[in-house]
Amino acid sequence: MSIVFTVSEMFQLSESSVAHRVCELLDELDLAIPYTTRLPRRAEDDGFVFTTQDVFERMIASEEFLEVVNVFGNYYGTPRQCLQKARDKGNDLLIRVDERGVAQIKQKLPDAVSILVLHSLSEQHEHTTGSIVDERLLYSLKQASRFSQMQNPDKFDHVVADDGFEENANQVVAIIRSERSRRS
Repeated sequence: MSIVFTVSEMFQLSESSVAHRVCELLDELDLAIPYTTRLPRRAEDDGFVFTTQDVFERMIASEEFLEVVNVFGNYYGTPRQCLQKARDKGNDLLIRVDERGVAQIKQKLPDAVSILVLHSLSEQHEHTTGSIVDERLLYSLKQASRFSQMQNPDKFDHVVADDGFEENANQVVAIIRSERSRRS
């Protein structure tokens, strides 16, 4: 049986993600590719499946998603087919998602393991300005606000907080290995 891991990364402004790094470091772990209705950004081709709002809403009505959120008027969602594909290969699944998505996934999959990664703002990888960075900064500030207002901050099974990107990834790897060992 596949284990589902969710990773929520707070204060992440760069293209690099702990989830992507963890998938590079571990075998038998698939990274879920979410659907979105937003327009692609430059040089972005494999991080999302881009679709129309009509198609996305039909998929919602057909219950094809493990979770769905709306961010700045755009839908994002993790399709159930990602989990089925991982199960078919005998792999575990790693889902990048915010805390709203975690709650939805935990309702549908109570055994899912949720991990919150708190990046230090001082260790960000991208120090340039521009619309993408500004949008990420705004989103991170909104995440911080939501995080401080959470009714149940203990809804995450694990919290990783360090000053280094690689160390954060290594801690998530250790959590996944521990969960795999515990469940085998």
